[in-house]
Amino acid sequence: MSLRKIDYPLQDRYIRVSSEDKYQGTNSRFRVALNSTGQQIDKISSYSLKFASCPNVFDNITTRNNNFQVGFGGPATETDLNIDVPPGYYTLNSLISTLNALIAAQILANGDAYTFVLSVVGTAPDQKVQFDVNGLSAGSCQLFSSDNTIYPNLGVETTPNAIPPNVPVTIVNGVPFVAQNIPNLVGETEVYIHSRVLNQGGLTEAQGNFSVVGVIPLGDTPFGSVAQIFEPDHKSAEIRFEPFESTKSFRNIDVVLRNRTGNVLELPSNFTFTMMLKAKYDLISR
Repeated sequence: MSLRKIDYPLQDRYIRVSSEDKYQGTNSRFRVALNSTGQQIDKISSYSLKFASCPNVFDNITTRNNNFQVGFGGPATETDLNIDVPPGYYTLNSLISTLNALIAAQILANGDAYTFVLSVVGTAPDQKVQFDVNGLSAGSCQLFSSDNTIYPNLGVETTPNAIPPNVPVTIVNGVPFVAQNIPNLVGETEVYIHSRVLNQGGLTEAQGNFSVVGVIPLGDTPFGSVAQIFEPDHKSAEIRFEPFESTKSFRNIDVVLRNRTGNVLELPSNFTFTMMLKAKYDLISR
């Protein structure tokens, strides 16, 4: 006669998974090998996420949104601008200062004589970015928006409700152009914890099903501080492997940190991610 679970209840075990213990990968995408005696992590029946910690050190300007493009139609003699802003975490003033320096340097390198300057107008929190162009050989230039351009972060809206590539904005020589919206330098707002071992299809959204274990909000965590979730403040659902499949082994766990659009978030080498799981294991053959 097989033993019943009521006679031998499942046992609890805390499992810590941290990028500082990785044997492969980076602090954002890694694998951890866990040691155990007595097979406590080899026959996991269910688990819940009890705690997760991640520093908010993610850039608000990355290679996905750092390109600045300006085009000049004929009969203009100026050379088109195509500038990549170095990735980093920027305030509005530091971003404008960086852009102005890069623009001036490229104009000089191209041998052109016009001026193109960005400035901040208005009063916080309703400040907007203004674009001033003077000295063009023709009457205007255009801001081109594509998938990795910086214009949405500067508050520039090309065509309302347009789908990229958008219709470019035209700036008339000598006439200031003010962006339609306030700048968006919020940066990352959530960290999605992915793991195929722990939860193969944990999140369903419009783009499909994804291996999400939990989400760490960053909205209340300033850049450079640590964001945390934990019970009882964070009520994570229990993930059960039985009766739909057999128990699982947690000896080798994969973790990937992604943003809300699925891009991998890059943690520097001196910042680590940690989470704590509470698992139930079953050493009795039922």
